[in-house]
Amino acid sequence: MNKKTKIPPTIISIGGLSGAGKSTLARHLVARLDNTILLENDSVRREILGYDDKEVLPQEAYKPYVTRLVNTEVERRTTDAVKQGISVIITATHMDTLCRQRREAQAKHFNVPFKGIWMDTSLNTLFERVCNREKGNSDAGTHVVARQAERKLGPVSWYTLNGDQSLRSNIAKAMNFIAAPDTHTRKYRHAP
Repeated sequence: MNKKTKIPPTIISIGGLSGAGKSTLARHLVARLDNTILLENDSVRREILGYDDKEVLPQEAYKPYVTRLVNTEVERRTTDAVKQGISVIITATHMDTLCRQRREAQAKHFNVPFKGIWMDTSLNTLFERVCNREKGNSDAGTHVVARQAERKLGPVSWYTLNGDQSLRSNIAKAMNFIAAPDTHTRKYRHAP
């Protein structure tokens, strides 16, 4: 593979409904970005609860208190990485406005760039993907996608990619977005 793109320590969050292509995009991005790790909420949930990728999680694994534990652990790991100068890509549905705001606030707290990417994908594509994907971290089936699609997301101000477009196109757009200067971090003047 070509030389990896260098970016300053950055928090990159990728959201969207189940089957939107978050994990696929994230794996391609982490392979192209220098000094970057991937934190998938689904993987962290399984790790916390002691389940492997092949096991179906019980409904209790998605209770609000478990989701809070998962989010807290993702935030802790993100903090550890950023303090070490490492960028983090976080994948989760990020369906709750508060969750999206917390990701942005964490970047602001550490004065590092935040790049939020929302995967907007048609319902037909979501259903097709969850029906055809290999068993992995996510248990989401069509019933989960249907429930998610009914929820109100509130305003999503993140950079939006069309999840129905080609992966190659979305990788290129995401890389350009991530490499663009961040306007939210404070700029410090260094002494000569």
